[in-house]
Amino acid sequence: MGSKVKWEYTSARKRVHSLGGIARGIIERKESIERYYQSPNKCLYCGKIIEVGSQKVAWIRDKKFCNNSCAAKYNNPGRTRKKKYANKICLCCGKTFDASYIKSAHNRKKKKYCIECYDSQAYIPEMPEITKAELFALKDSWQAARTQIRSNACKVFAKNNKDKKCFICGYDKHVEICHIKPVSKFDGSILVSEINDVNNLVALCRNHHWELDHGLIKL
Repeated sequence: MGSKVKWEYTSARKRVHSLGGIARGIIERKESIERYYQSPNKCLYCGKIIEVGSQKVAWIRDKKFCNNSCAAKYNNPGRTRKKKYANKICLCCGKTFDASYIKSAHNRKKKKYCIECYDSQAYIPEMPEITKAELFALKDSWQAARTQIRSNACKVFAKNNKDKKCFICGYDKHVEICHIKPVSKFDGSILVSEINDVNNLVALCRNHHWELDHGLIKL
């Protein structure tokens, strides 16, 4: 019994000491930060004060720049950075355009076509007069045929200068061109041009497109 009491006493002392050490460490860091800001380091390029943040003050004392960008500009004064995708040739119209502003790999098509061809969907080939059944028979898979119908629908919608905003909520940052009457409801003998008639197309945001496909809303 005595050994148990002794162990509990020792354990309690250790906890007290550890709590005291944490509290002391917080106080010392606060004092160290206060001393640093009395004479802080300033970036050699932009002149801004280099902030401490969550790093150790000793590490900040050794820093000369506030970020990597300032360091590169200071150490390479006469160097001009070549813009990636600055002079691209549009695969549709052949014009030279600047695609260096496009950062996302998701928008890789925008790096192949100028903004005019991309917005008008001119890069999408014209759909021949073909029935739904013939198109699905020509393609290797159901998905390939469905993708071609969707691409042609986007082109038809763009050529008719329809507003690219959700028909229901008006959201215009990103819309998807949808079929009011689903493609699956058309008979195989119907021409794709009839399926993609502009009166059967509507722009919807992703949420309302999903609701339309799952029968939660009707147009």
